[in-house]
Amino acid sequence: MKRFYYLSDDIESTDRAYHQLEQSGTGLFQLHVAGSDCSALKAHHLEPPNIFQAHEIVEDGIFGALSGLCIGIGLFVTLLLAQTFFQPFSLNLFGVVIVITLIIGALAGGLYGLKNENHHLSPFHDAIHEGKFLLMVDTTTKNENIVDSVVKQYRNIRGVGSESISLPSLT
Repeated sequence: MKRFYYLSDDIESTDRAYHQLEQSGTGLFQLHVAGSDCSALKAHHLEPPNIFQAHEIVEDGIFGALSGLCIGIGLFVTLLLAQTFFQPFSLNLFGVVIVITLIIGALAGGLYGLKNENHHLSPFHDAIHEGKFLLMVDTTTKNENIVDSVVKQYRNIRGVGSESISLPSLT
């Protein structure tokens, strides 16, 4: 799959291109529009990026889980060494400690990710806040020509990048 990014100066061109891509008949597009004017997006029935596309929840959650795992392993080793001085602990306690720190790390990372803009959208941050609209089109490589032919019809929309992606079920 490939994601194409297009910037538009106005909501009308974005709306027409969005709905024309929806009606192209291939059914293989995933379309989202990012803009600072949420009411305009709703009024034109344009799908904004979901929370996982707009923020770094997944990436920071994974980092938090790995950090929690490292802390859990550290606590595990500390408790293991402490057994030589204190009463021995059950091995179940060690598993519980690791699982709890893993979960807490993942939650902390995910919550931290809520405050960070997704790294895919950050290059367009200034343009979006200036009132432009970012049209994101996810499609297979065999449908690239359909996307290009539709978007080229609009002078106010220009291509600003593309990238290869894999679409998890969350997007």
